[in-house]
Amino acid sequence: MSDKAKGNAARRAAVAPPKSRMRRVARALAWSVFGALVGVIVLVAGVTLFVGSETGLPYVLQQITRLTGGRLEVDGARGSLLSKLQVAELRWRGETTTVIARDVVVEWQPSALARGELRVNALGAQSVDLAVAPSVGAPAELPRSLGLPLTVVIDHASVTAFDWTLGERAGRVTGIVFGYRGDANAHRVTDVTLAFDEGRVSGDASLAAAAPFALSGRVAFAGSGDLANVGANATIGGALARIAVAGDGHAGDARFDAQAQLTPFADAILDTLDVDAANVDLKSFDDDFYRR
Repeated sequence: MSDKAKGNAARRAAVAPPKSRMRRVARALAWSVFGALVGVIVLVAGVTLFVGSETGLPYVLQQITRLTGGRLEVDGARGSLLSKLQVAELRWRGETTTVIARDVVVEWQPSALARGELRVNALGAQSVDLAVAPSVGAPAELPRSLGLPLTVVIDHASVTAFDWTLGERAGRVTGIVFGYRGDANAHRVTDVTLAFDEGRVSGDASLAAAAPFALSGRVAFAGSGDLANVGANATIGGALARIAVAGDGHAGDARFDAQAQLTPFADAILDTLDVDAANVDLKSFDDDFYRR
């Protein structure tokens, strides 16, 4: 080897770090990455255990109350937020609208709260009360708004008993199944089913959250038992203050078409009703009908 080559090799050897030093650096880097990874895993596991335990339940429920501006209140909650949650009572209080649900079972996605959404996979309740109250000292009238402060999505819901009050009017429906989505702009119920001994009602509807509260939907009735030969279909339109209903149906051989205007916030809920019927046999009605 020439003197020049020997000099170049010596310079490379002086510049290059010893192999032992490179190994130490690589080992330290590996341990640093491993330590950071373990730290992240421990942190995620800790947060998961906290949220999934009853200890973390009050904190998350406080965040839900905060996101809804205090309108949603939860009492008697127990279980895990990451699986099944049982609640003694849920209360939603708006300006003129109150919803109370009792004996509730919820399966939901807490992570959806990060994007301002309350998402429920499954919801069951023994009873739900809906009350739309009139303004104090005034006759029943429409609320100013039905908008929600965040998006609420319920994929599947079932209610054993549903009681509603609109001003001075009230009613009850039992055995309801439906899906729901609501936000600041609109409310929509889908795949609604109401089953009872004499038949089944199904349909869907949407309602705008701002005046004049545009309404649209469809309803179908299929009779069973004593009403096995009865069926009807109807469409819903108009606005909440004046609901337009148009439908057709049959009862045995009889056929009918009907149009109605409903005014739920007026003194008379039924404003107009027009019915065209054909093939109606009055003899088919029993004696109880004529005595009414």
